[in-house]
Amino acid sequence: MPPVEEELVLAARASALSQWYPFTSHNFLRFVDGPAFWMPGGQDDVSELAGCISFDTGGPDGSPVFRVWSGLLLRKPDPVLVFTTSNAVIAVEALVGLLSTDSAESQPRW
Repeated sequence: MPPVEEELVLAARASALSQWYPFTSHNFLRFVDGPAFWMPGGQDDVSELAGCISFDTGGPDGSPVFRVWSGLLLRKPDPVLVFTTSNAVIAVEALVGLLSTDSAESQPRW
């Protein structure tokens, strides 16, 4: 696992997001409500959380960049970029806050 991805995954594991099943794909950290079909014990009917974090090393001098997105990838309406930071913990906190706000407005937003 690349260091920037590992930093993000460790931050997510230490947060409220640890209750969900994480997976990375194409530089995005995403979450589902149960083990996905490709995971051991996986299921076909999992639901994805309506938010994710993208990561890369496009910052100054190759520093990490974490972007928090609202919505589901590859679905309409397109996800919306809501926050950008160079700190994985702050990105995770922003996603937790976003998902908490979304779930308070309507139950649940998958």
